[in-house]
Amino acid sequence: MISCKKSAPIEKYSLHKHTNWEIVCQIEGEVTTLVGEKTFTLSEGDVMLIPPHTLHKGAATSPFRDLSLCSDQIDFDQFTLIKDYRGEIVYLISIIARLCAEQSKDYILVASSLVSSVCEMIKHEIGYSSSFPAIEKIKKEIYDHLSDADFDLASAISKTGFDKDYFRRKFKSETGKTPSQYMIDMKIRQAKQLLSDKKMFSIGAISANCGFSDSLYFSTCFKKHTGCSPMEYRKQILGK
Repeated sequence: MISCKKSAPIEKYSLHKHTNWEIVCQIEGEVTTLVGEKTFTLSEGDVMLIPPHTLHKGAATSPFRDLSLCSDQIDFDQFTLIKDYRGEIVYLISIIARLCAEQSKDYILVASSLVSSVCEMIKHEIGYSSSFPAIEKIKKEIYDHLSDADFDLASAISKTGFDKDYFRRKFKSETGKTPSQYMIDMKIRQAKQLLSDKKMFSIGAISANCGFSDSLYFSTCFKKHTGCSPMEYRKQILGK
């Protein structure tokens, strides 16, 4: 289930709750929001994560606008408020809102993929921690070397001091993916962001930026993970 929309200019919204996590991005104006028993003032660029079944409402002295995303894919530990300084979270949620409004063919598949990317970006911003520190270390290594086609994941894992099979089991138990699957997933997510950019980067440039050895291999991996080619994905997102 995915619900995402951009509000019209409003001055308040009434007390309500959702059955799933909600991500709210303040895109215009300022609003005072009550979440549970705590009050917060949101301004442009603030991103708020509201847990399921938590009552909340908002009011302002002048019109404001926000983006609201609810999905059963979203899962965090607690209420969180962060600042989207680079605007990347708002940008991706804006795309999801447009996809949900237009409901073109396969929009759920594309929107679902973008929701996962939004969650990963937020977890990175809040320093989402693992119960097994070596896993966070490898995640950071992967993130820092996404554009490096020569990055040796096996060597990085060996430097943690853990047996590779043991580490692989722990990593999969915590993330649901093996280290190599996680790395490919991160590369595909970065590729999706670049394909969604209106600057229209070439497939070769995107392939290199995401650490693939060549554009053909990149296109093969992308289609395997998304069900469509990079160009088809770009057409779905940008309509071009």
